[in-house]
Amino acid sequence: MNNGEDDSSTIEISYQPAGATRRIGAMIYDALLVMAVLAVATVPFIPFLQRKILIPSEVGWLIYSLYLSWQLLVIISFFGFFWTRRGQTLGMQVWHLRVEDEQGQLLSWSMALKRILFAAVFWMPGFVCIAISEQLKSSYLKWSGEALLLLGLINLCMATFSSRRRTWHDRMAGSRVVIKNN
Repeated sequence: MNNGEDDSSTIEISYQPAGATRRIGAMIYDALLVMAVLAVATVPFIPFLQRKILIPSEVGWLIYSLYLSWQLLVIISFFGFFWTRRGQTLGMQVWHLRVEDEQGQLLSWSMALKRILFAAVFWMPGFVCIAISEQLKSSYLKWSGEALLLLGLINLCMATFSSRRRTWHDRMAGSRVVIKNN
């Protein structure tokens, strides 16, 4: 008899949750696509470079901040567009994955933004350390940043050990990644 309490041993899962291996495969594929999209998104900033490297000391903080904000907007738009329209990025299509809410519906824009934000929590410290290490020419900071990137991998590995194969950012955003059968 169930007194309204959630007994995880009696939960019936009507979907097939995706494991870490497929997620990593889709992430690699999508990372390549995002890099290509970001390269194209850099084109509007070329006139400001005048044979300079796009770093604050070369182009100034204003241009650099605008550039980073633009790149962030492009990344959010890329994932948000695909997750809210089809539930799949191109990498997820290749690996037969779909991101959805807990009821099996497409994500709303607010859910997609939450998912991106919570996923970034694990990856950003590493990327920030690596970016700063480039400015300061510090091998220690670069090594620290690379070590911090392991936080993102640990979060992905949570999908292997979780009963519903959900990462921390999926739990916080109320989403799940499932295997999509054609």
